[in-house]
Amino acid sequence: MNRVATSQVTKHEARAVLREFGSLSNLRCLLAGAALLSLSACAATVDGADEVSPEVVASELPTGPIILDFPFPRPPRPNPEDLIEISAGTYHTCARKRSGSIYCWGWDEAGQAGNWPNATCRNAHDKCIDRPTLISSAGGLVSASQLDSGVDHNCALDGSGKAYCWGSADYGQVGDSATGYRTVAIPVSGGLTFTSISAGTYNSCGTTANGLYCWGNGILSNAGVLGKGLWPQMIYSATGLAPTGVSVGYQHVCAQWVSGSYRETNCWGGNSYGQSGSTASTYALLGQGPFSVGTAALRVTTQNAFTCVDQPGPNPSVQCFGINGWGQLGNGMFANASTAQTVGGQTLPGGPPPLPLHGVSTGIDHACALDTNGAAYCWGNGYWGQLGHGQSAISAWPVAVVGGLTFRAIAAGALHTCAIGTDNHIYCWGSNYTGQLGTQYKSPGQPYTDGWVWSPVQARDP
Repeated sequence: MNRVATSQVTKHEARAVLREFGSLSNLRCLLAGAALLSLSACAATVDGADEVSPEVVASELPTGPIILDFPFPRPPRPNPEDLIEISAGTYHTCARKRSGSIYCWGWDEAGQAGNWPNATCRNAHDKCIDRPTLISSAGGLVSASQLDSGVDHNCALDGSGKAYCWGSADYGQVGDSATGYRTVAIPVSGGLTFTSISAGTYNSCGTTANGLYCWGNGILSNAGVLGKGLWPQMIYSATGLAPTGVSVGYQHVCAQWVSGSYRETNCWGGNSYGQSGSTASTYALLGQGPFSVGTAALRVTTQNAFTCVDQPGPNPSVQCFGINGWGQLGNGMFANASTAQTVGGQTLPGGPPPLPLHGVSTGIDHACALDTNGAAYCWGNGYWGQLGHGQSAISAWPVAVVGGLTFRAIAAGALHTCAIGTDNHIYCWGSNYTGQLGTQYKSPGQPYTDGWVWSPVQARDP
């Protein structure tokens, strides 16, 4: 609504303005924010009681015609029902709402979808959940602040940094000092306060204020297998560094640290395919210090035997290294690499620059990321439609996900991909063999059976 204010303001009109804005203090501050009154005019009132006198007239306002848009636009209040994080395991997926609620769907044989034995799949796969379903809080996880899905287990942090995991604990990856299956999220042993957490293949890792801890199947090193066991064990001390993120794959782990303006991304462990970014043939030597894969990367992600990082800047990019048999490094080739390869970066002379990608997520044999407009791109193995480009085909280059949708987060699994749309709906594509698309249907209009789709379909709303 546009209003025109002039020096001809009556007491009655001044009262009307004050009624709309609540007080003279509010009005003065609005005008000061629009550079129509001095900031001191606002400061003089914000610390005192609001003035609501009806005797305020034109002398309180600047002279001359003023055109203002009232009310000034305010940022919308965060909606607790907004979906803000999504993570894909091998055959299951989980998402987190701003409220801290976690919903999972897909294969649930080990309890990784958090609802076994309450299966909803309408076929022979009676150990899966085919729509996003709220996980139980019976284990103590009421509100989560972080979430990560591994092969067949998940881990999350609550607002205090307390860690919870659920799903398969065959190798101790749930971290509660025992093996077996966990159908509800239960606390990780040790009483540590974590700043980030990651669920990997058969292990889990988390960062604390003083270092990196892992549990489960362990991380390879020149000193033997580290972090192998049923509860968290420190594998690297980071005194003087502030940990910001971690991602664990198959017997290797990458972590990020900040010291002042300095940011470092390091990888340790298994390196048979170059996934730790080292030239070492077997593993990155932990005893010789972590191998650096960059000082600027904002995010690191690994799920199998390759690793990708987000590189920030006006034109952000994604770089990957490790195994590349399916083109999952996105550099147009199929050769493994231990040095960072820019996704889409192998262009012809004079050709277009690499796509400005960010928010990368690695699956088993493919990866996906978003461009600066929220459009999704995927690369690697697309046999089951997990690249979302409308066909069953692999691609060593990033290809656009069809459908014209925009997203704010994306997650790559084994044979499927899911993403949170800017419309706050979940969209998935690829294999639906265990209900991991969350649609309750094979494809729109068809009863749920085994199958896959090659373009995004909307999952049921959680």
